[in-house]
Amino acid sequence: MSEREMPYELVTTNERLVELLALYADEERYAFDTEFDNRRTYYARLALVQIAWPSFIMLIDPFSVDVRLLEPLFNSDATAIAHASINDLTVLDQTMGVRPRRLFDTQVAAQLVGLRGTSLAFLASELLSLTLDKTEQTSDWTVRPLSAAAEIYAVNDVAHLFDIADELFSDLTALGRVTAFDEECDAVLATTARETNPQQSWWNLHNREQIPRDDLLVVQYLAAVREELAEMLNITRRYLVSDETLIAMGSSRPRSTQAVGRMLGRRVDESFVGQFLQAILDAEAGRGPALELPGDERGDDLRALVSVLQALVWQTATTMSLEPSFLASKNDILARLAGRPSKLDRGWRNEVITAMIDAVTDGTFAVAWRDGALQLVELPD
Repeated sequence: MSEREMPYELVTTNERLVELLALYADEERYAFDTEFDNRRTYYARLALVQIAWPSFIMLIDPFSVDVRLLEPLFNSDATAIAHASINDLTVLDQTMGVRPRRLFDTQVAAQLVGLRGTSLAFLASELLSLTLDKTEQTSDWTVRPLSAAAEIYAVNDVAHLFDIADELFSDLTALGRVTAFDEECDAVLATTARETNPQQSWWNLHNREQIPRDDLLVVQYLAAVREELAEMLNITRRYLVSDETLIAMGSSRPRSTQAVGRMLGRRVDESFVGQFLQAILDAEAGRGPALELPGDERGDDLRALVSVLQALVWQTATTMSLEPSFLASKNDILARLAGRPSKLDRGWRNEVITAMIDAVTDGTFAVAWRDGALQLVELPD
């Protein structure tokens, strides 16, 4: 397939945005994407919005246009096509408090039809025989004016989504997975921006597996203080205090504000230094929350059962040409065992894998190796 040649316009005024939205108001589908910067701030800063219809693309500059004018489009009955949309949806939440009503996520579709890759560049190559230039992927999208190369990159992020979506929908239909796909997209739309639990922020520390067990609670408390300050000041966590500094403080446990301040450095205002010292003292005294371990470290007592269930997931996913983690991850299994929500709650997975997991965990079926495969064997009452 030849590359789409689509006209586009960089929209820099509210009046022009309103005109274009009215012109294409009757379209049944649109594609969208966003470019944002999160290298300097806690919350991503919206830097560009791409909206495409089958014959035209607009690049909207949020630094000069009120993006809330897009609300009627996102609130319409038109289907929004996007790739790996969860980050874009989060940015829309933060900037205008609106999401599309109907979603076709091409990454989800690619996972569900069992493609070995799911990036936009892979899908363009695999399905359309196109090579997308991704050299501008790491550009600073807050710089103005945008370069011609950046504009073309932004255009290509949405220009081919219609053709990719059509190809994937044909595959979903042939495999009988349209209903499952609709459930997955509805789940993406229903996913709220996950509120960060400060006491769990240490889970994302670099090299956290190497932290001595005796230091974990102190590091958890220190990371919680950093998380709350970074959010309040709207700066990145690691710019405020590096992971290495938090881990070092958890080990050395300085006993004065002066010593804590020296370790934190100049990026932490002296008015906040006392909070880090208090975190150390509170952790040592056991004043506050208990140690919160990541989900994949809470299953040691269930390790044998989880391993068996993971084997069932792997076999089922392989049979369906799906990535096992897409069908159900280890954390999904642990959540199911603990009665917490997970992907395993979604309807189409019930007959595929969830019913099998429940049958094993409630003791009505056992797992046996027969005829070269794992099989469920009903146990006598």
